[in-house]
Amino acid sequence: MKEKSVKIYLKECISKLEVWKYKNLIKLHNKIKLRQVKKIYNFLLRIFININYSMKVFKGNIEIEKLKEGSLLCIIPINIDKIKDSNQNKFINYLYKKCVNNIEKSVRKYNVKFVILSKKVKELEDIKNICICNNIKILDGKYLLKVMIINVLEHILNARNEKLETQNIHIVINQNSEINIDLIEYLSGKVKSVNIVTKKLRNFREIREILI
Repeated sequence: MKEKSVKIYLKECISKLEVWKYKNLIKLHNKIKLRQVKKIYNFLLRIFININYSMKVFKGNIEIEKLKEGSLLCIIPINIDKIKDSNQNKFINYLYKKCVNNIEKSVRKYNVKFVILSKKVKELEDIKNICICNNIKILDGKYLLKVMIINVLEHILNARNEKLETQNIHIVINQNSEINIDLIEYLSGKVKSVNIVTKKLRNFREIREILI
């Protein structure tokens, strides 16, 4: 991937399962029939997941997954709310700096030229500075959203051991721009149903026929 420009979606960790690579251990849970055995297995699995997450936080490791179309999904394991409130906490600041260093190493390794930042990550000035120093263009999301949204959803659902085609997706939206309409139509062909939550229902009457 070094030879071409790469797009990256940088987001915070919502669930510890997002940085858990051993998905087969979760799938094994569904195969266990004996209730008592499953209870013990779940207890041990939670311990392993917590240890794995704690190690990633301590090392400042970021979870990187290669997606389609030369894109990367990058997950920051540290709680961003704690980072913003960590002015007096030297240990959290230390872990955060390690994480920032690993992000900078990754964007150079993969020759990242375009990045989408999640709403919370946008609030971190150190991340923005990495983009500025490495001539990385911060996109507002609409250019890569259609390409990456299915991959991001699949990543989250795999962590939950769920299938994309069985999902009911709710989209909170008010603008019926071309990119938004295209995105809704695209999603409608991938999931069980797409529900639009909006204050401007008139703007989406034409697309209603597609979703029914």
